[in-house]
Amino acid sequence: MSEPADQPAKISSSLSRQALDECRTALLDTLGGVLRDFKYIDIGVVDATLSAAREQFDQLAGLRDRKTFESQRSLTASRISLVHEDDLEFSIRLSDLAQQLRESCELQLGQLHLRFMTLLDQQEAAPEQLPVGPETVGSAVRALAAEAGLTGDERIRLLQDMRSTLISRLRALYQNLNARLDELGIEQKSLLRAPSDRPAARNAVSMEQAPAAAPTPQSQALDPMLAGALRDRMISWLDEQLAGGSNTPQVARQLGRTELAGLLPNESRQAVDCIERVLDRLAAHPDIPPAAKQPLEGLRVPLLKLALRAPEFVNQPEHPARKLLTALAREASELPPDAAPGTTQLNLIEASVSRLTREYTTDAAVFAEVLAVLENARHERLAALTRRVESYAEGIRIEERSELARRHASKAIRALCAQEPPRTVQLFLEHYWSVVLRRTLTTYGERSEEWTQALKVADGLIWSMQPKPEGAERDRLASMLPRLAQHLQNGLDAIRVKAETRDKLLERFASLHAESLQGRDPRLIEPSVSAPADDASRLDKVSGTEGLQILRRPGYLPREPEIPAALSALEIGQSLRLVLPGGIPGSGVIAAITPARQVFLLQMRPDNKPLAVAWSEIARQQAAGTLGFSRAPALFDL
Repeated sequence: MSEPADQPAKISSSLSRQALDECRTALLDTLGGVLRDFKYIDIGVVDATLSAAREQFDQLAGLRDRKTFESQRSLTASRISLVHEDDLEFSIRLSDLAQQLRESCELQLGQLHLRFMTLLDQQEAAPEQLPVGPETVGSAVRALAAEAGLTGDERIRLLQDMRSTLISRLRALYQNLNARLDELGIEQKSLLRAPSDRPAARNAVSMEQAPAAAPTPQSQALDPMLAGALRDRMISWLDEQLAGGSNTPQVARQLGRTELAGLLPNESRQAVDCIERVLDRLAAHPDIPPAAKQPLEGLRVPLLKLALRAPEFVNQPEHPARKLLTALAREASELPPDAAPGTTQLNLIEASVSRLTREYTTDAAVFAEVLAVLENARHERLAALTRRVESYAEGIRIEERSELARRHASKAIRALCAQEPPRTVQLFLEHYWSVVLRRTLTTYGERSEEWTQALKVADGLIWSMQPKPEGAERDRLASMLPRLAQHLQNGLDAIRVKAETRDKLLERFASLHAESLQGRDPRLIEPSVSAPADDASRLDKVSGTEGLQILRRPGYLPREPEIPAALSALEIGQSLRLVLPGGIPGSGVIAAITPARQVFLLQMRPDNKPLAVAWSEIARQQAAGTLGFSRAPALFDL
């Protein structure tokens, strides 16, 4: 079966090898330059760093589809061993760096991703599957930190110091690779379906990805001077609509569908069509409150005028007009659903649109000026928001350390329970001993004797419940039981388990140990034990911080939360909607995020009171479908 006409032809194996070799070399040369900038000249460090990048490049270049990539990534995640708390924070920060690199090089990476799909003959590939992408760079940085023997703080500082240099060098690298692959004739793979596969009604498409519309007979034959005059008359007509007192002339909504539009050059007609589709998407977006949709509709006339004068702007993500449209959509999406006229953000949106409609005639510089005012006002608003919650910084930092400890302790318990202990023991470890481990981590740290001892107690409890057919094993068990029981009691007392509950647990273990001492399998007499009821999410006081509470679900984490990409990108200023204890809906604005992104501080609506929320609780509510968060519409995406 032949390929769709809009797909690039397959490339030869020799050209593929040449292109991959050149891309790999360019990536390694770029990383080598970064290492020289930071004086990592030790040959062992350089070799380990570049070797990790080369290995990751080759691995990704060998994966043909998204399914294989996702399965291998999942398998890798399942093999992660217990790591030190610093390594856990470093991994989180490294993931954030990859996301920042992706956002800063979004345009170049998008083009490279499509070219590599052609190069590797891929039908479907994840963005993270790109061999020269941020994930490969992250592998190199991890190897650098390990080979250089950097401490936890030094690793975090390394990421901070390298960020701007990596963004600058990678943006240049990706631009050069796009140009080189273009020279080699490696085109971007089209993600559009064949015409017969496309649904009758489609969402708005971006101009970068939209196929060129077939020119009409009129536009083919129309004299360029006449076409220019027609464009000028359309612009004058739009100005007349505004002068007539209508900020949103109804006819302008269908400008691209009129017969006159068919006389425009293809590029102008497509730009008009793109803007109309983008604004229609904005008007229908569920995260934009009704109070913001009317002023945003006022963008239609100035943007249509710009599309007629400079149609190329719709293909330029860095153009001030596109950036302004995106910024206004973000501002609108962060408003509460019931936003009323008079709020600061809504006033800012209205003022921005009003200035455009008044001042834009022929000089597009006004778009950059309005964007600068909008971004400066946003910066000042977020700075003021941050200042209001500065007094809570230390409290939420302590809570972040507790959350990291909980994740680490839960991971240790999951690893221990891989030995499949009796259910009685597993439930005990999950619901009681995981709390002991978390407390030990926060009090003494992972490199302490107390942490090692707490792990040994859990491992010893599991071993004690296994059948002991050999007399020597039973003798060893008999000698260790008094110490084991004492350690268990001390741990339960440390986390303030009620004496009645503690004694009942220890008595149950004693009866099972009696079976082991007789050489029998204790699981054969194990009573039917139900798991304790899941602790509901609750509000706890943040220690040492007056007036601040934290929303979380305490206890053991049966699995590491799966974090959607949209949640990983949450930032200060965005709105969150969640469910509070008792089923009470709540919403607030993100005012602060702890360094490892384990605790988010919200300014709740409408009373502006602060509320800390654990990251695991945010992820849990997202999985349960009870979390809502503002997202700026992806206006120019397919």
